[in-house]
Amino acid sequence: MLPLTALALTQAQLLAFLRQRVCEGKVAAIRVGDPLYLGLLGYLLTRRTGTTFAIRINGDNDQSFANTGRPAYPRLFRWRFVEKQIERFVLPRADLVVAPTNEYLRYALDNGAKSESTALVEFGGLINPTHFLSPETRKSVRSELGLGSGPLLVSVTRLEPVKYPQDLIRVLALVHQSRSDVTCVIAGDGSLRDELVALARELGVNDNLYLVGNKRQDWLASLLSDADVVLAPMLGRALVEASLSATP
Repeated sequence: MLPLTALALTQAQLLAFLRQRVCEGKVAAIRVGDPLYLGLLGYLLTRRTGTTFAIRINGDNDQSFANTGRPAYPRLFRWRFVEKQIERFVLPRADLVVAPTNEYLRYALDNGAKSESTALVEFGGLINPTHFLSPETRKSVRSELGLGSGPLLVSVTRLEPVKYPQDLIRVLALVHQSRSDVTCVIAGDGSLRDELVALARELGVNDNLYLVGNKRQDWLASLLSDADVVLAPMLGRALVEASLSATP
């Protein structure tokens, strides 16, 4: 079976499954986290179920492309001009487009979102309640990871070009020059995982790097409290969560 045919078949099966769940659960609205793959899926699903279609903008794909020269989903769409066509198709068809910053809102409007269907909802409304717990009451995860008492650098991020995760490895290598007992824990996953492992090995800090993948919010809240420094190359919600952990 040709790859594109297999992809189309699996997506049709996924759409049918989601449609059944939406109908059985009497879902009134569907919210997706980006105007690209999830945007297309959400649009098709709402067309088949008659539900309200909402999009939350989680980044400025235009600015990210200007900075990196890479599309947001290089393995799926390959070229930025393809993504632009999708964004300009999906965004005008959303019943509601929500952005956490004015910059993200401008990106949505520039790509076809209707001004009367947009809203600015800052990051505070999206933060899990566990991050509001006092840092002193959170359970440490250092022992779970087998970490010593050395400096702990932490980042919670997607391992994608738009988040500049390579900078985290370079910072780790820089600190390692003066503190060989430093550790960097990165929570999150993405297409650059193997590249980050290779870079850490090249810079001689692979034993100091922990890529723990996606974790529950209560676990992340504990990790942020354990950290000595939180690294955030691309500012966002994780930086707000870090401030609630009283971590610089």
